[in-house]
Amino acid sequence: MRVIFSILALVQLASGQCPSEFSFTGKCELASVSEAADCDLKSHLTLDNDAVLEDLVTALCAAAVDDNTRDWNYVTFQGNNPNNYQWDNNYFDGGTSWNDEKETETEILHSGDTGSILRTYNDYASSAIISWPDHGNHGPEYKYPDNFNNCDLRAAMCCFIDTRLTTPLDPNSDVCNHDLHNSKTSNHINRGYAVFEDREDKAYCNAISWEKDEDAVSARYAGNALFYISMYSGLYENGYVENIPSSPLCACIEQMATIDETDCTKVNAIEKYTFALNGTD
Repeated sequence: MRVIFSILALVQLASGQCPSEFSFTGKCELASVSEAADCDLKSHLTLDNDAVLEDLVTALCAAAVDDNTRDWNYVTFQGNNPNNYQWDNNYFDGGTSWNDEKETETEILHSGDTGSILRTYNDYASSAIISWPDHGNHGPEYKYPDNFNNCDLRAAMCCFIDTRLTTPLDPNSDVCNHDLHNSKTSNHINRGYAVFEDREDKAYCNAISWEKDEDAVSARYAGNALFYISMYSGLYENGYVENIPSSPLCACIEQMATIDETDCTKVNAIEKYTFALNGTD
């Protein structure tokens, strides 16, 4: 998955000796900003020392990232889909009409509610940051599924066992077993254990992982990658549906059934930062 990310930062400039605007790609930090500006920013901004300049740049970079981050609910509710957070919760557990096996006269994958998937992909997923849908980073007005809380292994996975389009499922995983307690909020079973004896070619699975550093590309764009493997590539493009029995459709890897193999999706992001230096009288 490829993301091209362009953001704008603004700062007041005390004189006109620096360029009015400059851009760079890569990590937003003082060294990159100074190289792109190619002038003495500290003097022109009348700052006391390098530490103050670095703090200013750090704050501007963080603000630019925040301004270009879209909450997960843009995918459905704010993507002109009449459904709400409960729809997302049920989808990741393996429910909703999106997970029906086959097309019907009234449920057509590429029309109706799933249009929000395509709109999100075109408008946000490849040009902005989609936040991770957990409880920790959001206020009480957002109710996200438990599927993506406390991903201690910093990995998540989606597994599908059928398709609702004419294209057949292309399985890549043998399903081995599942501790039902690990995903009790999805299967609503507190204790139990499932063993899949006839497990050959049971599922198609795709996983993502991310670094501990929140500023790393894999971490910053983990929400984009999750959207891609679950709703866009998995469902919208390929028509893959239905969860492994007792296991969520998508969740932190700790909650998923044990399998022997999975595809992996990596985000390649190009971040372009533009600083506009507004002159003052």
